[in-house]
Amino acid sequence: MNRFLLAILLFPVFAFGQNSISGIVIDSLTNEPLPFATVYVNGTMKGTITDIDGNFKLAGVSFPADVVFSFIGYVPKKLF
Repeated sequence: MNRFLLAILLFPVFAFGQNSISGIVIDSLTNEPLPFATVYVNGTMKGTITDIDGNFKLAGVSFPADVVFSFIGYVPKKLF
């Protein structure tokens, strides 16, 4: 059975040309946060990992953008 990621984008921020997004990555079945999941903008060198509580912040994103969330053992999730 494949497990899925669920990414919740909390705060898209657009200020002074610096666009950033933040949120939390959780397991879609258990709703547990996923620490150290990878979050990146597809086709760029911009990315980060989630903290111990599954939270992330990714700055300098040009919209529209395909943001990808991945974690070992899970099906990757693409948003936007």
